Amino acid sequence: MIWLGFLLALQGASPLQPLQPPQAQPPLGIHSNTACPDAAQVAAKLNQLFPPALFGAVNERIEIASAPTSLRIDLSHDDGTPIVARVLKRSGDCAEMAGAVAVVVVAWEIQLHPELLAPPQLARRTSPVEAPPAVAAPARAAPPAVIAQTPSGTRAPREPLEARLMLGALASLVDGAWSAGARASILASQRGGSFGLAADLWGGSSRAIELGPGRVQWHRLGAALGPAWRRQRAPWTVIASIQAAVGRVAAQGLAFDVNQRSNDTLPGFGAGLMATMGSDRWFAWVSVRALIWPIQSRVQAVAVATTSALPIARSLGWLESDLTLGAGLRLP
Repeated sequence: MIWLGFLLALQGASPLQPLQPPQAQPPLGIHSNTACPDAAQVAAKLNQLFPPALFGAVNERIEIASAPTSLRIDLSHDDGTPIVARVLKRSGDCAEMAGAVAVVVVAWEIQLHPELLAPPQLARRTSPVEAPPAVAAPARAAPPAVIAQTPSGTRAPREPLEARLMLGALASLVDGAWSAGARASILASQRGGSFGLAADLWGGSSRAIELGPGRVQWHRLGAALGPAWRRQRAPWTVIASIQAAVGRVAAQGLAFDVNQRSNDTLPGFGAGLMATMGSDRWFAWVSVRALIWPIQSRVQAVAVATTSALPIARSLGWLESDLTLGAGLRLP
């Protein structure tokens, strides 16, 4: 009877099989409305990328929605509050798409929970153990320096051009006598640059010199062009220039038996110093300048055989200086 029961027991028993430990699931609620990939495939890829034991207290939800050519991934809190979403283009089989979804999810979780990347704390040994001798780590070569280079054939963009238009009242000194006039100037340069081109146009009121029984009345119109150097010292801008000049002298005799009129054009050169102050648009300016006329114009009263050089300089007749005050406009 006992033997029969033993046989019955043997016949009812199933073959012994090894117990499989349950696959650990990440603490994320994964829901997918498609079989490619399904929630299980995504969970398996997550386990490979980031073991569940490292997730810690993570309770977000993952929703995977399928479209014909894409997958939409939505990450939300456990109460349904949306956090972030992304659309992936389908490329590859189901396993590859599951891996792509897992990579996106792990990246999101690391951004939400930086503590996931914290290194684990190792327990210290309680028993005294002699520490092994320290081994010096091999020296690492310094990484090569990276030098930014401009690609060949390309140039840095240039600053735009700007122009300073200036008008002012001029006081000119020749041979110890002052004369009033007007002056227009323009300075063209690159914005913020130190060098530019300066041009001037000016004219003065008539002067008179005694010549025998009569006198000669004359005036000069001048133009100049040359390089300029600019220096900014807030709130002032200082401009120095050297210019080639040309002057047209008009003279007329007065109180002679026969009064004649004459015009003469002469070359010259000069140098000046200017200072401006104001806003980025409007400014005031002051300038001092010296002009040299190496060739002098001469007038002659034939009746009395008397000659006199026009006073284009102080006592020697070759130097002219002026002072200008005015306002200017910067363009553009």
